[in-house]
Amino acid sequence: MPRKTGRWIHLDGVRHLRSLQILTDGVDERVDQPIMQPQDLDAGLQEDDHSYYDEYGIKELIELGSVVEVTRYNDRPPKYNLAPSVALAERALSDRVIESWCHMHRRSFDFIFTLIRDHPVFRPKEGRPQVSSKLQIAAALARFCGKGTTINQFATKFKVSHGSMLTYCSRFSEALLSVERRFLRWPDKSRRVRLRNYGLSEFGFSGYIGNLDGTHFYLCQAPVYECYPECYYDTMHSGGYGYNVLLISDHTGSIIHYMLGWPGSVHDATIQLKSSLMTSKASKAFSPGEYVFGDCGFARTQTCVCPYKEPAASLPINARFNHAMRQGRCRIEHVNAVLKARFKSLKSIPILICNPQDHHRANVWIRTCLVLHNILLRLKDEWEFDDDDDEEIAHEEEEEEIADDGDDVGGAEFQAMVRNNWLEYVSRA
Repeated sequence: MPRKTGRWIHLDGVRHLRSLQILTDGVDERVDQPIMQPQDLDAGLQEDDHSYYDEYGIKELIELGSVVEVTRYNDRPPKYNLAPSVALAERALSDRVIESWCHMHRRSFDFIFTLIRDHPVFRPKEGRPQVSSKLQIAAALARFCGKGTTINQFATKFKVSHGSMLTYCSRFSEALLSVERRFLRWPDKSRRVRLRNYGLSEFGFSGYIGNLDGTHFYLCQAPVYECYPECYYDTMHSGGYGYNVLLISDHTGSIIHYMLGWPGSVHDATIQLKSSLMTSKASKAFSPGEYVFGDCGFARTQTCVCPYKEPAASLPINARFNHAMRQGRCRIEHVNAVLKARFKSLKSIPILICNPQDHHRANVWIRTCLVLHNILLRLKDEWEFDDDDDEEIAHEEEEEEIADDGDDVGGAEFQAMVRNNWLEYVSRA
């Protein structure tokens, strides 16, 4: 029992009184007898002892001690409780529970369960039984999809303990990220050719393979003082403390690359220029002439094409080009909104940043949601948005941060080339 708590102080007083009683009445006669009851103490007190009785509350101390000694060590549970069977988990996880708590349909849940159920993390260790892996996956999914709900409410819903919920989420993330490369990876050359063809036929841009954008995922509370919480604050949107994550998605809305780990105060262009994909490894990731679209918050490079900014945006030809870009680029805004609508925990990640390990756990939490998004997209599991989610999508579409171009001669020339090729294609069509 922890020392110096109120309960410890009361029990310490009880022990002192009992020792005092043993010393006065004799060890041999009192050691095996039950603790003195309050009525016995009342009978033995003299008139001049009532001040001591009232001041220190001996009656309350002895009553508490009697209850503790009777109940504390009786009916102790076995070392390990039996884990619920798979059949019991099946009955508890109805279609309604999965749809309302896990934000997906039964077929999608069954696919995820089949995908990771044989992972070693779900195997019992040292003879300790585990809850059914299906129940663990459902509980973890509910926590990733929930927002504003305490962990105790999730634990009560699935009839598990607080610590078990934390363990289930950790196991689920480890198992799911072991198959991350199957669902979230940079497209190979043949895949990029198909994306280029779609970008040309649908939007008129040859070499257009995807969209780049930054979005903020917020923490449930500010990091501790030693972790410099002011760096995590999103000063641009005033949404709170969190991370600025850069995502690249293809034309289908599937995420093909992410850049995470940066605090919320860092600008999109800073993360872009520090990314290995957009700099040193660009020659391997992009074939000649391939690029992604970004908004005005990014630097113009030979792999990232941005809209024209004022005063160049006032020219009619550049205004047409910006409008044509927006028709394709808005899809990444929808991806950001769908992520936050389906996985509401990304608006309030339930992790307190106290050390680098917590920072890593937060990154794992975000990665898990990104992989789940791609899996559900591939399964065509559409999510029905409510009114608040529709407002979130509209808000995401309106966000643009203007960045200073600086010395971007190569990017400006590439931007002009893309614009001219688009004008030529439109004129022929």
